[in-house]
Amino acid sequence: MRLNIVQILVFLIGGLIAHSLQAGVITSAIDFEDDWPFTSVDVWNFQQRSDGVSAFDILAYERDPISERWIDLNKDGHATYLDSMIWLFEDDGDLGWDDLVNKVDDSLLGSDSNGSLADPERLTTSLDPYMSLYLTAGDYILLVSGCCGNDLNLEDMNQFYDDSFYHPVTGDYALHYSGDIKLVKVSEPISSLYFGVLILCLYLKKSWFKYRVI
Repeated sequence: MRLNIVQILVFLIGGLIAHSLQAGVITSAIDFEDDWPFTSVDVWNFQQRSDGVSAFDILAYERDPISERWIDLNKDGHATYLDSMIWLFEDDGDLGWDDLVNKVDDSLLGSDSNGSLADPERLTTSLDPYMSLYLTAGDYILLVSGCCGNDLNLEDMNQFYDDSFYHPVTGDYALHYSGDIKLVKVSEPISSLYFGVLILCLYLKKSWFKYRVI
């Protein structure tokens, strides 16, 4: 039996890309752009594969609301205090404000804008947004930005920095998600492509003589 190298490559890399970022927890960051005074916005495309409840939970404001001490929420060893927001849009191929499904600034279990309320389930302040909702099957876009939703530009996918905010609008975050979804970040290249090539090479090295035509 002759193996088609191109078919193997497409199968392996396609599978890796489709199932990349499926661990349920993803880390990223919101940064200042070179074009001051704008901050970046992360774009996550996902497919809701069946009707049901999906949840998105940001852990970013790394301060214990009780002790006021730093807590390393995303396990990267760096202290950041991003006051973040999440935005959910339907993906119809032409993103606009009429596609907005929901947006969340602070967690559903807290209401104190100073972040002094602890969420007993998530061990974080009320500044970290949490969204849980019933979605019908289809394609969606999840945006992660800094607070507080002012001047979010969907065309350039950035946000104007207002220095009057008293909470940081840049920093690291961990995105926890659950539901029958496939989630892929589209704001930067998918590194699993290179991993797929490595796996392919190892596979061919071990199976070349087994499947080659004599």
